Amino acid sequence: MLIEGVCLLLRCDAVERHYPGGVPALAAACTAEAVCADDDLMSLTFDDFDAAEEYLAELEQYGLRHLVDGMAGDAVLADPHIGPVSPCAWAEYSQAVVSADPQQRVAVCTMPGSEVATLCVPVGWRIAGSRSESLALADDDDDDDDG
Repeated sequence: MLIEGVCLLLRCDAVERHYPGGVPALAAACTAEAVCADDDLMSLTFDDFDAAEEYLAELEQYGLRHLVDGMAGDAVLADPHIGPVSPCAWAEYSQAVVSADPQQRVAVCTMPGSEVATLCVPVGWRIAGSRSESLALADDDDDDDDG
C-alpha cells in the first residue's frame, strides 16, 4: 500500500463490517485526494493531518475505532517518512523501489505476513511527478561508506 502525503490507513475487514456498502462505497464517498485498497488495507491520502483527522472523526461515527488502549484499532494515520504515527500491530512500514533507479523509493505499509505481489497505488498514479518522486527517503546503510 503506497503511503504519500498524510494517509489514513484502514483495515478493510473493519470497513466491510462498519461502513455501509464496505470498501467500494467508502472509496466512492471519500473526500481524500487519493484512494486505493487491496485485500487487507485501504489508504486515504490527505494534504495534512488536520484533514485526515477530521475524516477519521467522521468514520468513527460508523463504529471504526482509531485508538484502543493506545494502539491502532481499525484505523491509523501514517506518514511517508515514519509509517504509522501511533503504535500499530497490523501495519508494517517499509520502502519499495518502483523504478530502474534503486535510490528512488516509495513508502509502503503492509499487513504483517501478507504476500504482496504488486504495490497498491491509486488509479493513474505514476512515480514521475508524484509526491514520492521528491520524497528523498534515506538509505541508512549509506552512512557507513566514509569509513
